[in-house]
Amino acid sequence: MYKYLNFLLFAFFFTPFACISQKTTVNKNAKEHYMKAERLMAEQHFQEAINEYKKTLDSDPNYSYAILALGECYAELKNIESAKTYYEKYLGSNPKKTEVYYALGKLYRDNMRYKEALPYFETFIAKEKLNEELKSKAAKSILDCNFAKDAMQHPVPFAPEKVGIQINTDYPEYFPSISADEQYFIFSRLVDYRQEDIYITHKENGTWAPSKPISELINHPDFNEGALCISSNGQYIFFSSNKQMENYGSHDIYFSMLKGNTWSKPFNAGPKINTRYWDSHPSLTADGRTLYFLSTRPGGYGAEDIWYTTLDSTDHWMEAKNLGPTINTPLQEFTPFIYADGNTLFFSSDGHAGMGGLDILYSIKDSSGNWSEPKNLGYPLNTPGRESGFVLSANGKTAFYASEEKGKPSNIDIYTFELYKEAQPKPVAYLKGIITDSKTGKIVKARVELIDLETGTSAGTVQNNSISGEYLICLPPNKNYALNISSDGYLFYSENFEFRLKSGIEPMQKDIQLKPIVGGEIIVLNNVFFEVNKAELKPESKIELDKIFNFMTFNTAVKMEISGHTDNTGDKTSNQKLSENRAKSVVNYLIKKGIDASRLVAKGYGDTKPVLPNTSNENKAKNRRTEMKVL
Repeated sequence: MYKYLNFLLFAFFFTPFACISQKTTVNKNAKEHYMKAERLMAEQHFQEAINEYKKTLDSDPNYSYAILALGECYAELKNIESAKTYYEKYLGSNPKKTEVYYALGKLYRDNMRYKEALPYFETFIAKEKLNEELKSKAAKSILDCNFAKDAMQHPVPFAPEKVGIQINTDYPEYFPSISADEQYFIFSRLVDYRQEDIYITHKENGTWAPSKPISELINHPDFNEGALCISSNGQYIFFSSNKQMENYGSHDIYFSMLKGNTWSKPFNAGPKINTRYWDSHPSLTADGRTLYFLSTRPGGYGAEDIWYTTLDSTDHWMEAKNLGPTINTPLQEFTPFIYADGNTLFFSSDGHAGMGGLDILYSIKDSSGNWSEPKNLGYPLNTPGRESGFVLSANGKTAFYASEEKGKPSNIDIYTFELYKEAQPKPVAYLKGIITDSKTGKIVKARVELIDLETGTSAGTVQNNSISGEYLICLPPNKNYALNISSDGYLFYSENFEFRLKSGIEPMQKDIQLKPIVGGEIIVLNNVFFEVNKAELKPESKIELDKIFNFMTFNTAVKMEISGHTDNTGDKTSNQKLSENRAKSVVNYLIKKGIDASRLVAKGYGDTKPVLPNTSNENKAKNRRTEMKVL
């Protein structure tokens, strides 16, 4: 789960081929200095190790181990010329050890001298009897060098800033996640460089409050918790842990719900997501119905692959699927993040062409569900290092990621920056408000569902907070929506609206009052539609009609009057007949679905009960309505 501090020592990588050529020495003094240098190098005290390796050579100038190790130490310190000197010296006495050409190429590549790196990789790959794994890495490095040369000639705008002392400390902070309204921010922190916990902060007067551990129920003193995401409405978190009360493998994904102001005890996400293999790094879509994550399970294309699972019609996770070879490579994919539009995936990878390490890329899903060829976010956002943990606010501009502090590779902080325009997806707004009882004003716990009227599919389902009554649901722009809100003991609420995003992020505020199920209460069926001057139901009415059916199925004692109403356009006789026929169309639909006819009454009122004066087209549209009344 925590991979930022997995330092790779060249010594461990090259020792196998170095050992082959090393002649046994009888110089005890050289051996002592060499063993001391090895310990220092393992502890990453490279300058001290250099001093001891040089003392080794003072005692035995032909000690091949020490010559190669000096090249490795200088490479770690980014002293290119000294590293090159010792690599070439080693190669001079060990000309068959062609792996050193790879080391020289990597030396220049890692220091962004790509033009100078290319000849070494090309020389290495032309040799015979190569280690196949290293040959594959060299081929990838040639691809990276050619990409990076072009990327550096066409840099992208990039001005990162630390998010502030409320979040960043002397400990490493990483894996950020933010709610759609930018009010909640969670992240991982490595405390004392051994204990990984989740921290959270929220906005106070426009600025972040000091962060604090999210919950004792989530952070366990003996386990690590991290690799996380927060839902768009801030009411759920998904995270990875190496141990919890229930687990399927070495790392599992868990989730917790916000109940009032308290996070629940974590629940394992279940066997459709978790396996006996490594499962981590969840990212939840804004509609809450698809989860992307990393896994090392069989059936993938490389080390860690990106997988996904979707909720079925009963709100259970389906069998996870691999995202496919367009995204996944034989190398490592890391930190997937699905943007609020549900179609733009950002992730890190060292398997696609890049700057030489983990680069941040993005891919866009089309209407057929196919992902585009990933596009690198470019230089200087990406470097030869490990760029990862990228997330993007719903406004499509404000990005966050974690990076090593310059000159302090052991310290990782979270940075924010404005993503350059060419890479920005369209902004996503949101609808938020409070749900209460229309009679008492008390908070009502309810289910909020947004339906795309064009496709008839769910665009998101959320529960409001049981204490504050607040709900938030994302609104991808340029769509027609049906909004349905339901709660036990209450008539459901329905509304339809067209959402067009004109400029920037435009949140909508709508407080909802639910009416209790009592005789005489009336609600308008805003999502029942008819053809003009006809009683035939439009196909998009099915969503609302099925809501009525479900409501009456679960409330078996309720009897309803379905009433039709018109404006005052045309003659009264025609309006009366039209309103009656429209009410009958709704009743007939419900009867065919299985509701007993004795529980339904159809009535038409023509233009006799306007809710507004028929003085404008807007008012007339309000008067043309279908209502449901509790009898």
